[in-house]
Amino acid sequence: MIASYFLWFFLYSLFGWTYETTLCSITERKFVNRGFLNGPYCPIYGAGALLVIVLFGKMTNPFQLFLCSAVVTCVLEYLTSYCMEKLFHAKWWDYSSHRFNLHGRICLEGGLIFGLLSVLIVLFVHPFVGKMTSLIPTPIRYILAGVIAVAMLCDLCATVRALADFQKKLDAAAQKIVEKKTAALEKLQESETLQSLRAHYEELVNKISRQQHRILRAFPKYRPHRHGELLLELRKALRKKKKKREK
Repeated sequence: MIASYFLWFFLYSLFGWTYETTLCSITERKFVNRGFLNGPYCPIYGAGALLVIVLFGKMTNPFQLFLCSAVVTCVLEYLTSYCMEKLFHAKWWDYSSHRFNLHGRICLEGGLIFGLLSVLIVLFVHPFVGKMTSLIPTPIRYILAGVIAVAMLCDLCATVRALADFQKKLDAAAQKIVEKKTAALEKLQESETLQSLRAHYEELVNKISRQQHRILRAFPKYRPHRHGELLLELRKALRKKKKKREK
C-alpha cells in the first residue's frame, strides 16, 4: 500500500506541475518550467492530493468535500510557505496583492481552486487512478516507487546545493558592492562606480548556473531575506542579457 501511496503522490505532483506550468506559460506567453525541483513535478500538489484522498476519500457530498479540502490544502500551503521561508531564508510566493490573503502565504482564490480540484480528483479522477494502480503487480509497484523516490531525492539534493551556492554568490557580490561604494565615497567618483557596478552585475549574471536561472524564472516572487535589492538588480541584468541575445 505504501508503494501505491507514493505512486499517487508522484502522479498528482506531475499533474500539479502540468497545471502550474501551463498556467504560468500562458500568463507569461512563454514556456516557464514551474516548480521548486528540476523534474516535472510539484510535490506540494502531490502531498495535498494524497492528504485529501486519505482524509476525505470516502466523502460523496461534493459541497462538504469542497469545504474540507479547501481548508486542509490551504493549511498545507501555509505551512509549506512558512517552512520553506525558514529553511531557505527567502519568500517563494506572495499573495499580498490578492484579496482575502493571510500573510501573503495563502489566499481565498487559491483555496477555492484547490477545493474544486480536490472534488474532481476524489470523485472522478482517483477512482480510475486507484484502479489502474492496483493492476500493477506488487513487486513492480515497489520497484517503480523506489526508482522514482531515488530520482526525486537526488533532484532535491541538487536543488538545495544550487540554492546554497546561489546564496554564497549573492553574499560575495554584496560584499564587493559595499567595497566599491565605500571607495566611491572616498574618491568622489560616483559615475565611475556606477559603471563598475553595472559591469559587476553582468559578471554575476554569467556566474549564475542554468538551474539557478530556472529557479529565478519559475519563482518571480522569490526574495531572499538578505540582498533583496541586489536580486532585483540581478533580475534586471538577466532581462538585459536576454534582450541582447534576442536581437
